[in-house]
Amino acid sequence: MPADSHGDGRGAAVRDAPGTRGRVVLTARDIRALVWCGDMYGVRADLLASLLGVSPEVVRQLHGRWRRAGLADTARLGPGPVWCWLSRAGLDSCGLPYAPYRPPLGRLAHVHAAGRVRGLLEAWDAYADGGASWRPERRLRWRPGPGAGRRAMCRTVRCCGRKRRRISRVRCGAWRWS
Repeated sequence: MPADSHGDGRGAAVRDAPGTRGRVVLTARDIRALVWCGDMYGVRADLLASLLGVSPEVVRQLHGRWRRAGLADTARLGPGPVWCWLSRAGLDSCGLPYAPYRPPLGRLAHVHAAGRVRGLLEAWDAYADGGASWRPERRLRWRPGPGAGRRAMCRTVRCCGRKRRRISRVRCGAWRWS
């Protein structure tokens, strides 16, 4: 398995590792950041740099590697730093059921603010010590059923002998009434 420049899963993969020539090798840092990005609709470059504790240059390199691998797209969506969001391949790689799209212009401030709050909470020791975990808005809004990026097993059952209700089994195994 290729090592990283820091030896702790934070750095970029060694480029000349045997069997990896021409391929993008993802590190633990890449995987954590990609899942985070997918859960949050997208992430601005400055926030990603502060979350990972790296320089803006390292974030540019990460973005380039993810684009080359087909996992993410980046663009300047408004004033300020570049935004990154996951492609269909990136969402599938992370096991996320959402539809791929770039963050809407009208929600950029909200998405960035929610990301900052999540980053601050996850860095807080009391948050981790209390066993808390972030439930992304994207996951809360996701509903199984017909439509792009919505995968679930659905069935109709009889309730009280005559009423029909549809229940859906979400990937986590929980059943949700609709």
